[in-house]
Amino acid sequence: MIPLVFSIDSLKNNAKIVAKEKDMNGYELMAAFERTVREVIMIPNDWLPENFRDNRTDSVSLADLERKCDSIMISETDHQIEKREKDMRIAAYAAMIANGQEITYIMK
Repeated sequence: MIPLVFSIDSLKNNAKIVAKEKDMNGYELMAAFERTVREVIMIPNDWLPENFRDNRTDSVSLADLERKCDSIMISETDHQIEKREKDMRIAAYAAMIANGQEITYIMK
């Protein structure tokens, strides 16, 4: 069995936030519950690889670990994708001008 550290104060604070939301449907309540659980489950630093550790504290929340994993999985930022698409459109417009064609708008 793996022992996990739960932050009771964090759980109480998140429960108060959820309790304030009176008009939440079942899906929103479950999403809030999942966020709360991710914030209160703490993983000890010595269980983690060096680049996932939080050296300010002795543990890292599951939510922080998920954010770090998500940022690593993203290979290309939105800005890089937009820049690449913009460069392709500029090259196409330059080719239209070089061929003496009228410039036609290229959708994103």
